[in-house]
Amino acid sequence: MQTLIESTSRVNSVGFSLDGRQIVSGSKDATVRIWDVATRKQVGKPMRGHTDGVRSVGFSPDGRWIVSGSADKTVRIWENKPLMIELRRGLCRLMLNEY
Repeated sequence: MQTLIESTSRVNSVGFSLDGRQIVSGSKDATVRIWDVATRKQVGKPMRGHTDGVRSVGFSPDGRWIVSGSADKTVRIWENKPLMIELRRGLCRLMLNEY
């Protein structure tokens, strides 16, 4: 067993992206965080919006969206910004290679 990631708050829920490259976590501090499996580091800033601990998290099948459920009785849908930035960079490289 390995400890891949150490969070600053109690982690209530985790989920893998379908491609296995990212982990999403939901914590008692009401944040949702994205982690890179290869580097074992947090990607981007914590997503804030819940007012109580996050109890459940998950990825959409295409990885573009993250859903979270909280003790504040809300469900939130977040854009997976690190993935979208990666896709945009790839598109820019593709476009540059065509010219």
